[in-house]
Formats: sequence, C-alpha cells, structure tokens
Amino acid sequence: MAIYNFGLVVDDVLNDLPVDSTQIGANSTPVSTGKIEEWIDDRSAMAIGMLSRAGISNVENLDDTTQRQVRIYIKSSVVADAMDKMAMSTQSGYGRYREKAATAREVLTNAQLLKRRVGRMRSNVDTSKTPRRDFTGDYQF
Repeated sequence: MAIYNFGLVVDDVLNDLPVDSTQIGANSTPVSTGKIEEWIDDRSAMAIGMLSRAGISNVENLDDTTQRQVRIYIKSSVVADAMDKMAMSTQSGYGRYREKAATAREVLTNAQLLKRRVGRMRSNVDTSKTPRRDFTGDYQF
C-alpha cells in the first residue's frame, strides 16, 4: 500500500534547501533523491498517524489549513534531515526548519485544535445580502 504524501515531491524539498541542490541526484552521497523520497514517506506516515489519533481518518480530504500544516511539517522535517546529513546543522536556516517542523507537529498532535478546525463548515450563504447580526456562533467570514 502506497503512503499518501500530501502532494509533496522531491523537488519541493530540493527547492527549500539553502544550498545548490543541482548536484543531488539518485546516487549522490550523503543525500540522494531516493533518500529524500524515503524521508517524505516516513514523515507522511507519521503525519497520518497523528491525524488518526486526532480522529481524522480521511487524510485525502483535509481542509486547506490542515493540509498546509501537514505539508509544512513534512517539508521542514525533511529539509532539516537533509541538512543534518550534509553536516549543515550550523548553517543559517537550520534552526528555522526545525522550529517550523516542531510547531506544525504540535498543532497536528493537538486533537482539540484539529477537531475545531476540521469541524468548521463552509457556508454557501451570500453574506453580502444578509445582515451580519443574523449570524450567530463561531462562523468566520
């Protein structure tokens, strides 16, 4: 069974690396495109596990915000891992990628935040013709 990777591909990671990534190929060392694919699959599986613990089983139909958080978590983690392998953990930007991954992971592991966001419905009501005072609740316009 293939792992759903939330639309991330190797080029997304290569474009975020703070180095010239044109030299990274299928057989390059210490980081190769194959290794990056493995890392993407690993982080995707972890994200799916986090979402399932939060009660979200259909990961292919997430709202835009949750989908973006998952992609940030995966991409930031993989970029930081690639920088680790290339002995670039002292390079500027490394801490930023680790911090972004940690923040996204915190949101994904907080079931209350996810359920509140996923439970929000989108309305097809034309609000331009209806006074806002008629709406109550936690709607966002």
